[in-house]
Amino acid sequence: SGDTVRLVVRGAIHRPVVEPLYLVALRVRALSTGGFVFSCDSTSLRAPMPDLGPFTVLTELQLNVPPGTYIVEASVFDPIHHRDAFTGPSVMIAVEEGIPFDGQVQMNPRMRVLDNQEAYVVEGP
Repeated sequence: SGDTVRLVVRGAIHRPVVEPLYLVALRVRALSTGGFVFSCDSTSLRAPMPDLGPFTVLTELQLNVPPGTYIVEASVFDPIHHRDAFTGPSVMIAVEEGIPFDGQVQMNPRMRVLDNQEAYVVEGP
């Protein structure tokens, strides 16, 4: 848990896109329940897609989730009809125990004990 995975999606746009679509969408589900865990897409992340032709998209996800097996599904998502317009490849990912945590997400806490002088220093932007 907490490790980063790099996912590559390759494809091609064969005709001009006239309807609003999320051209590369990734959806993460827990394999044990099929439950939705996370999604992201090229439109929301403002990844500039070509108008036509081949593309390669690299997405990095930090897996701040409980240990288990997850499936990442690639698709072209239609936000008007709330469904996949096209489905792409999927990959299964096994997440192992990292730093133990309680709750639904891992926030990667860092904690250190300060000496007396450091205790009076306030860090900020």
